[in-house]
Amino acid sequence: MSLVLKDRYGRIHDYLRISLTDRCNFNCIYCTPQMEEAKKLDKKEILTFDELLRLVRIFTTEFGIRKIRFTGGEPMVRKDIIKFFEALSPIQKQTGFEFAITTNGALLHGNLPALKKAGLNRVNVSLDSLRPEVFRYITGSDKLDQVIRNILSLEEEGFKNTKINTVVIRNLNDTEAADFIDFFKRREITVRFIEFMPFQNNGWKKESFVSAEEIKNSIERRFHLDKTEDRHQIAELYQVRGFKAKAGFIRPISRHFCSECNRLRLKANGKMKLCLFDPAQNEIDLKELLRKGSSDGEIIKLVSESLSNKAKEHPGIYSLALGNKNSMKNIGG
Repeated sequence: MSLVLKDRYGRIHDYLRISLTDRCNFNCIYCTPQMEEAKKLDKKEILTFDELLRLVRIFTTEFGIRKIRFTGGEPMVRKDIIKFFEALSPIQKQTGFEFAITTNGALLHGNLPALKKAGLNRVNVSLDSLRPEVFRYITGSDKLDQVIRNILSLEEEGFKNTKINTVVIRNLNDTEAADFIDFFKRREITVRFIEFMPFQNNGWKKESFVSAEEIKNSIERRFHLDKTEDRHQIAELYQVRGFKAKAGFIRPISRHFCSECNRLRLKANGKMKLCLFDPAQNEIDLKELLRKGSSDGEIIKLVSESLSNKAKEHPGIYSLALGNKNSMKNIGG
């Protein structure tokens, strides 16, 4: 029988996000610190595939983790990533965890059949604009057409429940929400609009913030949205009436979902975060345990005990804006 990762507030943690690398082929403005060159991790600082496989086995067999999402940076830039996913497949078959990735979508072409064969269940794609000039400004890339082609190819390769993640920033892409719905309305795709969050030197300011309610209102001028229920979603989900697509709204700023949090985050450097906005002093260094030869039991004990340090909720927006020293690229989202 699996141990239950429950914190002092009764929240059960059964979802693990694993950052495979801090490297990315895009340079998104809300992800990368703007005021200084982001320090990249050396190869030796990143968890090896063998170390990751051991941790996946522990978290799924000992703690009953039901869902693992691999992120980056950009997970598809890591060398031999397909081989790693293939090696992961037997653990997934044994434990039945949901296997997902979040990607910018640019490197999916040619890899979708192999990803499907390896057991990948779901794909989330970050896409913040349908306009080439805005996409280029946000990402530093001209790959918009390629990303869209790859998104549309997911359905053809048999992937279901694809989600698009769109960070909304005022005076940049805040007028595009209904356009996203219109573009994907005939596809079984959920477009999730995410409130812009402050991270280290990522350009967040009060004037750039757009609430999920405002985004939703802009969509409802063109489409009718019917509320749906999904207890495992942090997004408020709506069916677009008359179409296959859904709209989702993620409100980390205007409406905390901390009371429903079921997530743990493992950074590429092997440090586990209890909260997306958690300060560094609350991180648990699993890489250190792995590399000094700790037993599974020692790792299990430290992870279990660490949940007592998880805060009830993250600070308010202005405290985050002033004090958040985290970089989204290093955390993995």
